[in-house]
Amino acid sequence: MKTALTSIVILLAVWTYGQNPIIYIHDLENGTLDSIVSYPIDTTLSSGQTNYYEGTHSSNIAPLLDVFPTLNTFPQSEFTRKRRVALDYSTDDFPIRAAVKTFGVENGELSGQCSGAMISRKHVLTATHCQLTGGTNDLMRDTILVCPAYDDGLEHPDFGCVRVNKVYFIKNWNFHQDFAVLELSEDIGYETGWMGVGFEEDSATVVNRMHYKFSYPAAYEPFLDSNVYNGDTMYYSYGKLNYLTNSYLGVQGGSGIPGESGSPMIHIENNQTYTVYGTFTFVSNMIHVRLKNWAYHAILAVIENDVNVDEPEDDTPFVVYPNPATSTLHVKGLTSESVLDIQNSIGQSVSGWRQENNQIFIDPLETGIYFLILDTPNGKTSVRFVKQ
Repeated sequence: MKTALTSIVILLAVWTYGQNPIIYIHDLENGTLDSIVSYPIDTTLSSGQTNYYEGTHSSNIAPLLDVFPTLNTFPQSEFTRKRRVALDYSTDDFPIRAAVKTFGVENGELSGQCSGAMISRKHVLTATHCQLTGGTNDLMRDTILVCPAYDDGLEHPDFGCVRVNKVYFIKNWNFHQDFAVLELSEDIGYETGWMGVGFEEDSATVVNRMHYKFSYPAAYEPFLDSNVYNGDTMYYSYGKLNYLTNSYLGVQGGSGIPGESGSPMIHIENNQTYTVYGTFTFVSNMIHVRLKNWAYHAILAVIENDVNVDEPEDDTPFVVYPNPATSTLHVKGLTSESVLDIQNSIGQSVSGWRQENNQIFIDPLETGIYFLILDTPNGKTSVRFVKQ
Protein backbone atom coordinates (compact mmCIF):
# COMPACT_ATOMS: atom_id res chain seq x y z
CA MET A 1 0.00 0.00 0.00
CA LYS A 2 2.82 2.39 0.91
CA THR A 3 4.60 1.64 -2.39
CA ALA A 4 1.45 2.34 -4.39
CA LEU A 5 0.86 5.61 -2.55
CA THR A 6 4.46 6.67 -3.12
CA SER A 7 4.09 5.96 -6.83
CA ILE A 8 0.98 8.12 -7.00
CA VAL A 9 2.75 11.00 -5.27
CA ILE A 10 5.72 10.72 -7.64
CA LEU A 11 3.46 10.66 -10.68
CA LEU A 12 1.58 13.70 -9.38
CA ALA A 13 4.84 15.53 -8.81
CA VAL A 14 6.08 14.69 -12.31
CA TRP A 15 2.80 15.88 -13.83
CA THR A 16 2.73 19.05 -11.76
CA TYR A 17 6.31 20.17 -12.16
CA GLY A 18 7.54 18.35 -15.28
CA GLN A 19 4.90 19.28 -17.84
CA ASN A 20 3.08 22.34 -19.04
CA PRO A 21 -0.46 21.85 -17.70
CA ILE A 22 -3.58 22.21 -19.81
CA ILE A 23 -5.67 25.23 -18.85
CA TYR A 24 -9.42 24.83 -19.26
CA ILE A 25 -11.58 27.85 -20.03
CA HIS A 26 -15.28 28.03 -19.24
CA ASP A 27 -16.80 30.76 -21.43
CA LEU A 28 -19.90 31.86 -19.51
CA GLU A 29 -21.25 34.03 -22.33
CA ASN A 30 -21.20 31.28 -24.95
CA GLY A 31 -21.55 28.26 -22.66
CA THR A 32 -18.45 26.60 -24.12
CA LEU A 33 -15.41 24.81 -22.70
CA ASP A 34 -12.07 25.39 -24.40
CA SER A 35 -8.41 24.91 -23.51
CA ILE A 36 -4.95 26.38 -23.89
CA VAL A 37 -1.50 25.12 -22.92
CA SER A 38 0.41 26.90 -20.16
CA TYR A 39 3.55 28.84 -21.01
CA PRO A 40 6.73 26.72 -20.94
CA ILE A 41 8.35 26.69 -17.51
CA ASP A 42 11.64 28.57 -17.33
CA THR A 43 13.57 26.24 -15.04
CA THR A 44 16.43 28.74 -14.71
CA LEU A 45 14.22 31.04 -12.65
CA SER A 46 14.11 30.73 -8.87
CA SER A 47 11.62 33.58 -8.53
CA GLY A 48 9.43 35.83 -10.63
CA GLN A 49 6.57 38.30 -10.39
CA THR A 50 4.25 40.40 -12.50
CA ASN A 51 3.85 44.11 -11.90
CA TYR A 52 1.30 45.65 -9.58
CA TYR A 53 -0.71 48.78 -10.37
CA GLU A 54 -2.15 51.30 -7.91
CA GLY A 55 -5.19 52.23 -10.01
CA THR A 56 -6.76 55.55 -10.92
CA HIS A 57 -9.54 55.68 -8.32
CA SER A 58 -7.37 57.73 -5.98
CA SER A 59 -3.73 58.23 -5.10
CA ASN A 60 -4.30 57.01 -1.53
CA ILE A 61 -2.09 54.12 -0.43
CA ALA A 62 -2.96 52.35 2.82
CA PRO A 63 -0.12 52.76 5.39
CA LEU A 64 0.03 49.07 6.27
CA LEU A 65 2.14 48.13 9.28
CA ASP A 66 5.57 46.75 8.38
CA VAL A 67 6.64 45.25 11.74
CA PHE A 68 5.76 41.68 12.66
CA PRO A 69 2.96 41.76 15.28
CA THR A 70 3.08 40.55 18.86
CA LEU A 71 -0.55 41.21 19.84
CA ASN A 72 -3.76 39.44 18.74
CA THR A 73 -1.70 36.67 17.17
CA PHE A 74 -2.25 32.94 16.84
CA PRO A 75 -0.41 30.89 19.50
CA GLN A 76 3.36 30.67 18.98
CA SER A 77 3.18 32.75 15.83
CA GLU A 78 3.73 36.27 14.58
CA PHE A 79 0.56 36.35 12.49
CA THR A 80 -2.59 38.11 13.64
CA ARG A 81 -6.12 36.91 13.93
CA LYS A 82 -8.73 38.58 11.72
CA ARG A 83 -9.74 42.18 12.28
CA ARG A 84 -12.27 44.27 10.41
CA VAL A 85 -10.53 46.44 7.80
CA ALA A 86 -12.72 49.51 8.38
CA LEU A 87 -11.56 49.77 11.99
CA ASP A 88 -8.05 50.71 10.87
CA TYR A 89 -8.06 51.51 7.16
CA SER A 90 -10.20 52.78 4.31
CA THR A 91 -11.43 50.27 1.74
CA ASP A 92 -11.00 53.12 -0.76
CA ASP A 93 -7.21 52.87 -0.50
CA PHE A 94 -4.85 50.64 -2.48
CA PRO A 95 -4.19 47.72 -2.13
CA ILE A 96 -7.33 47.15 -0.06
CA ARG A 97 -9.68 48.25 -2.85
CA ALA A 98 -8.22 45.52 -5.08
CA ALA A 99 -9.60 42.81 -2.75
CA VAL A 100 -12.84 41.31 -4.04
CA LYS A 101 -15.80 39.23 -2.93
CA THR A 102 -17.28 36.79 -5.46
CA PHE A 103 -20.95 35.90 -5.81
CA GLY A 104 -22.83 33.31 -7.77
CA VAL A 105 -26.33 33.98 -9.06
CA GLU A 106 -28.89 31.28 -8.35
CA ASN A 107 -32.59 31.65 -9.26
CA GLY A 108 -32.09 35.38 -9.61
CA GLU A 109 -30.60 35.70 -6.12
CA LEU A 110 -27.03 36.48 -5.11
CA SER A 111 -25.22 33.67 -3.33
CA GLY A 112 -21.98 34.60 -1.59
CA GLN A 113 -19.04 32.47 -2.65
CA CYS A 114 -15.47 33.35 -1.83
CA SER A 115 -12.71 35.95 -1.74
CA GLY A 116 -10.07 36.97 -4.24
CA ALA A 117 -7.97 39.82 -5.60
CA MET A 118 -7.54 41.77 -8.82
CA ILE A 119 -4.33 40.69 -10.61
CA SER A 120 -4.70 42.59 -13.90
CA ARG A 121 -6.94 45.14 -15.55
CA LYS A 122 -9.63 42.46 -15.96
CA HIS A 123 -8.60 39.34 -14.04
CA VAL A 124 -9.19 38.07 -10.51
CA LEU A 125 -7.28 35.32 -8.71
CA THR A 126 -9.35 33.04 -6.48
CA ALA A 127 -9.71 29.32 -5.61
CA THR A 128 -10.93 26.72 -8.09
CA HIS A 129 -13.09 24.97 -5.50
CA CYS A 130 -15.12 28.18 -5.19
CA GLN A 131 -16.24 27.92 -8.81
CA LEU A 132 -16.22 24.22 -9.73
CA THR A 133 -17.93 21.19 -8.26
CA GLY A 134 -15.33 19.27 -6.25
CA GLY A 135 -13.39 16.70 -8.27
CA THR A 136 -14.88 17.79 -11.61
CA ASN A 137 -14.33 20.33 -14.36
CA ASP A 138 -17.96 21.51 -14.07
CA LEU A 139 -19.01 25.00 -13.01
CA MET A 140 -21.33 25.26 -10.02
CA ARG A 141 -23.05 28.38 -11.42
CA ASP A 142 -23.20 29.93 -14.87
CA THR A 143 -23.41 33.52 -13.61
CA ILE A 144 -20.63 34.89 -11.39
CA LEU A 145 -20.11 38.42 -10.10
CA VAL A 146 -17.00 40.07 -8.69
CA CYS A 147 -17.39 42.99 -6.27
CA PRO A 148 -14.19 44.96 -5.49
CA ALA A 149 -13.92 46.63 -2.07
CA TYR A 150 -17.26 45.16 -1.00
CA ASP A 151 -17.87 45.99 2.66
CA ASP A 152 -20.60 46.16 5.29
CA GLY A 153 -23.00 44.41 2.91
CA LEU A 154 -22.64 47.08 0.25
CA GLU A 155 -21.13 47.32 -3.21
CA HIS A 156 -18.52 50.03 -3.60
CA PRO A 157 -20.39 53.07 -5.01
CA ASP A 158 -17.95 53.51 -7.89
CA PHE A 159 -16.90 49.94 -8.67
CA GLY A 160 -20.17 48.08 -8.16
CA CYS A 161 -20.13 44.42 -9.18
CA VAL A 162 -18.81 43.16 -12.50
CA ARG A 163 -19.81 40.01 -14.33
CA VAL A 164 -17.36 37.22 -15.09
CA ASN A 165 -17.00 36.22 -18.74
CA LYS A 166 -14.51 33.35 -18.39
CA VAL A 167 -13.12 31.02 -15.74
CA TYR A 168 -9.59 29.61 -16.21
CA PHE A 169 -8.36 26.62 -14.18
CA ILE A 170 -6.05 23.61 -14.42
CA LYS A 171 -7.62 20.64 -16.21
CA ASN A 172 -8.54 17.84 -13.79
CA TRP A 173 -7.43 20.07 -10.92
CA ASN A 174 -6.78 18.91 -7.40
CA PHE A 175 -6.01 20.79 -4.18
CA HIS A 176 -2.37 21.21 -5.17
CA GLN A 177 -3.70 23.33 -8.07
CA ASP A 178 -6.57 25.06 -6.28
CA PHE A 179 -6.33 28.42 -8.01
CA ALA A 180 -8.53 29.90 -10.72
CA VAL A 181 -8.46 33.08 -12.77
CA LEU A 182 -11.71 34.92 -13.49
CA GLU A 183 -11.86 37.15 -16.56
CA LEU A 184 -14.21 40.11 -16.13
CA SER A 185 -16.50 41.80 -18.62
CA GLU A 186 -14.94 45.18 -17.79
CA ASP A 187 -11.43 46.54 -17.20
CA ILE A 188 -12.29 47.54 -13.64
CA GLY A 189 -8.66 46.99 -12.58
CA TYR A 190 -7.67 50.29 -14.12
CA GLU A 191 -9.74 51.91 -11.35
CA THR A 192 -9.10 49.55 -8.42
CA GLY A 193 -5.51 48.72 -9.23
CA TRP A 194 -4.22 45.16 -8.99
CA MET A 195 -1.72 42.92 -7.20
CA GLY A 196 1.28 41.31 -8.79
CA VAL A 197 1.49 37.49 -8.93
CA GLY A 198 4.74 35.74 -8.11
CA PHE A 199 6.67 32.70 -6.95
CA GLU A 200 9.72 32.30 -4.74
CA GLU A 201 11.54 28.98 -4.48
CA ASP A 202 13.65 29.97 -1.45
CA SER A 203 11.52 29.21 1.61
CA ALA A 204 13.83 31.17 3.92
CA THR A 205 13.13 34.29 1.88
CA VAL A 206 9.38 33.68 2.06
CA VAL A 207 9.17 33.29 5.85
CA ASN A 208 11.12 36.47 6.49
CA ARG A 209 8.72 38.64 4.52
CA MET A 210 5.68 40.57 5.71
CA HIS A 211 2.44 39.09 4.35
CA TYR A 212 -1.10 40.46 4.42
CA LYS A 213 -4.43 38.93 3.50
CA PHE A 214 -7.85 40.52 2.90
CA SER A 215 -10.90 38.30 2.93
CA TYR A 216 -14.61 37.77 3.59
CA PRO A 217 -15.11 35.15 6.33
CA ALA A 218 -18.69 33.90 6.16
CA ALA A 219 -19.43 31.44 8.96
CA TYR A 220 -19.56 31.03 12.71
CA GLU A 221 -17.05 28.36 13.70
CA PRO A 222 -16.76 28.64 17.51
CA PHE A 223 -14.09 25.96 17.76
CA LEU A 224 -11.89 28.13 15.48
CA ASP A 225 -12.97 31.69 16.24
CA SER A 226 -15.39 33.23 18.73
CA ASN A 227 -16.51 35.90 16.26
CA VAL A 228 -19.62 35.59 14.11
CA TYR A 229 -18.95 36.22 10.42
CA ASN A 230 -21.56 36.47 7.67
CA GLY A 231 -19.49 37.22 4.56
CA ASP A 232 -20.61 40.82 4.13
CA THR A 233 -17.54 42.50 5.65
CA MET A 234 -13.87 42.71 4.68
CA TYR A 235 -11.33 41.56 7.25
CA TYR A 236 -7.55 41.56 7.28
CA SER A 237 -4.70 39.81 9.02
CA TYR A 238 -0.95 40.06 8.66
CA GLY A 239 2.42 38.89 9.85
CA LYS A 240 5.05 36.20 9.40
CA LEU A 241 4.43 32.81 7.80
CA ASN A 242 5.76 29.74 9.60
CA TYR A 243 4.25 26.84 7.66
CA LEU A 244 5.82 26.02 4.28
CA THR A 245 5.92 22.89 2.16
CA ASN A 246 6.60 22.45 -1.53
CA SER A 247 2.87 22.86 -2.26
CA TYR A 248 1.50 25.00 0.55
CA LEU A 249 2.19 27.98 2.79
CA GLY A 250 0.39 29.21 5.87
CA VAL A 251 0.51 29.72 9.64
CA GLN A 252 1.11 26.78 11.98
CA GLY A 253 -1.69 26.77 14.55
CA GLY A 254 -3.61 29.43 12.65
CA SER A 255 -7.07 28.93 11.23
CA GLY A 256 -9.29 30.30 8.51
CA ILE A 257 -13.03 30.55 8.11
CA PRO A 258 -15.26 29.43 5.20
CA GLY A 259 -15.71 32.35 2.83
CA GLU A 260 -12.00 33.18 2.93
CA SER A 261 -11.28 30.60 0.25
CA GLY A 262 -9.45 32.15 -2.68
CA SER A 263 -8.17 35.10 -0.65
CA PRO A 264 -4.53 35.76 -1.48
CA MET A 265 -1.48 35.72 0.74
CA ILE A 266 0.27 38.93 -0.34
CA HIS A 267 3.86 39.97 0.26
CA ILE A 268 3.64 43.71 0.92
CA GLU A 269 6.27 46.40 1.24
CA ASN A 270 4.50 49.74 1.20
CA ASN A 271 4.87 51.56 -2.12
CA GLN A 272 7.28 48.89 -3.37
CA THR A 273 5.79 45.39 -3.54
CA TYR A 274 2.26 43.95 -3.58
CA THR A 275 2.65 40.37 -4.78
CA VAL A 276 0.40 37.32 -4.30
CA TYR A 277 2.25 34.09 -3.46
CA GLY A 278 -0.66 31.84 -2.52
CA THR A 279 -4.45 31.37 -2.45
CA PHE A 280 -6.40 30.19 0.60
CA THR A 281 -7.54 26.55 0.41
CA PHE A 282 -7.75 24.81 3.82
CA VAL A 283 -8.98 26.11 7.18
CA SER A 284 -6.42 24.29 9.35
CA ASN A 285 -3.08 26.12 9.61
CA MET A 286 -4.44 28.78 7.22
CA ILE A 287 -3.15 26.70 4.33
CA HIS A 288 -2.74 28.43 0.97
CA VAL A 289 -1.76 26.80 -2.30
CA ARG A 290 1.81 27.96 -2.84
CA LEU A 291 2.32 29.40 -6.30
CA LYS A 292 5.34 27.70 -7.81
CA ASN A 293 7.20 28.22 -11.07
CA TRP A 294 4.74 26.12 -13.10
CA ALA A 295 1.69 27.83 -11.54
CA TYR A 296 3.18 31.28 -12.14
CA HIS A 297 3.66 30.50 -15.83
CA ALA A 298 0.13 29.08 -16.09
CA ILE A 299 -1.34 32.29 -14.66
CA LEU A 300 0.99 34.37 -16.84
CA ALA A 301 -0.37 32.61 -19.94
CA VAL A 302 -3.80 34.03 -19.05
CA ILE A 303 -3.02 37.56 -17.84
CA GLU A 304 0.22 38.63 -19.54
CA ASN A 305 -1.46 40.90 -22.09
CA ASP A 306 -3.51 42.61 -19.37
CA VAL A 307 -0.92 43.63 -16.78
CA ASN A 308 0.35 46.67 -18.64
CA VAL A 309 -0.30 50.01 -16.97
CA ASP A 310 -1.20 51.98 -20.08
CA GLU A 311 -4.41 53.96 -19.84
CA PRO A 312 -7.38 51.99 -21.17
CA GLU A 313 -8.25 52.45 -24.80
CA ASP A 314 -11.86 53.21 -25.65
CA ASP A 315 -12.32 50.86 -28.59
CA THR A 316 -16.08 50.54 -28.28
CA PRO A 317 -18.10 52.12 -31.13
CA PHE A 318 -20.66 53.32 -28.57
CA VAL A 319 -20.40 56.24 -26.18
CA VAL A 320 -22.84 56.55 -23.28
CA TYR A 321 -23.18 59.88 -21.51
CA PRO A 322 -23.62 61.41 -19.00
CA ASN A 323 -22.41 58.73 -16.61
CA PRO A 324 -23.60 58.85 -13.83
CA ALA A 325 -27.03 59.95 -15.07
CA THR A 326 -30.21 60.99 -13.29
CA SER A 327 -32.93 60.81 -15.92
CA THR A 328 -31.58 60.60 -19.47
CA LEU A 329 -28.78 58.67 -21.17
CA HIS A 330 -27.45 59.64 -24.58
CA VAL A 331 -25.98 56.85 -26.69
CA LYS A 332 -23.67 57.84 -29.53
CA GLY A 333 -23.21 55.23 -32.25
CA LEU A 334 -26.66 53.59 -32.27
CA THR A 335 -28.05 52.37 -35.57
CA SER A 336 -31.53 51.27 -36.55
CA GLU A 337 -30.34 47.65 -36.22
CA SER A 338 -29.24 48.02 -32.60
CA VAL A 339 -31.32 46.21 -29.98
CA LEU A 340 -31.10 47.55 -26.44
CA ASP A 341 -31.65 46.02 -23.04
CA ILE A 342 -30.88 47.26 -19.53
CA GLN A 343 -29.83 44.78 -16.88
CA ASN A 344 -29.10 45.13 -13.18
CA SER A 345 -25.87 43.99 -11.53
CA ILE A 346 -26.96 40.34 -11.40
CA GLY A 347 -27.93 40.15 -15.05
CA GLN A 348 -31.69 40.58 -14.75
CA SER A 349 -33.48 42.70 -17.35
CA VAL A 350 -35.25 45.67 -15.79
CA SER A 351 -38.34 47.47 -17.01
CA GLY A 352 -39.70 50.99 -16.93
CA TRP A 353 -37.12 52.71 -19.12
CA ARG A 354 -37.89 53.80 -22.66
CA GLN A 355 -35.97 54.80 -25.75
CA GLU A 356 -36.49 57.59 -28.25
CA ASN A 357 -33.89 57.65 -31.00
CA ASN A 358 -30.49 58.05 -29.29
CA GLN A 359 -31.93 58.93 -25.89
CA ILE A 360 -32.80 56.50 -23.13
CA PHE A 361 -35.05 57.71 -20.33
CA ILE A 362 -34.21 56.01 -17.03
CA ASP A 363 -36.27 58.00 -14.51
CA PRO A 364 -38.14 54.92 -13.16
CA LEU A 365 -34.95 52.99 -12.36
CA GLU A 366 -33.80 52.79 -8.77
CA THR A 367 -30.43 54.28 -7.86
CA GLY A 368 -27.62 51.86 -8.60
CA ILE A 369 -25.34 50.30 -11.18
CA TYR A 370 -26.74 48.96 -14.46
CA PHE A 371 -25.53 47.57 -17.76
CA LEU A 372 -26.71 48.81 -21.12
CA ILE A 373 -26.64 45.80 -23.45
CA LEU A 374 -26.35 46.68 -27.13
CA ASP A 375 -26.94 43.82 -29.56
CA THR A 376 -25.84 44.68 -33.12
CA PRO A 377 -25.02 42.72 -36.27
CA ASN A 378 -21.35 43.03 -35.26
CA GLY A 379 -21.86 41.47 -31.85
CA LYS A 380 -22.99 42.28 -28.33
CA THR A 381 -21.53 45.09 -26.20
CA SER A 382 -22.05 45.79 -22.51
CA VAL A 383 -21.64 49.33 -21.17
CA ARG A 384 -21.91 50.04 -17.47
CA PHE A 385 -23.65 53.15 -16.17
CA VAL A 386 -24.73 54.54 -12.82
CA LYS A 387 -28.27 55.78 -12.14
CA GLN A 388 -28.23 58.51 -9.49
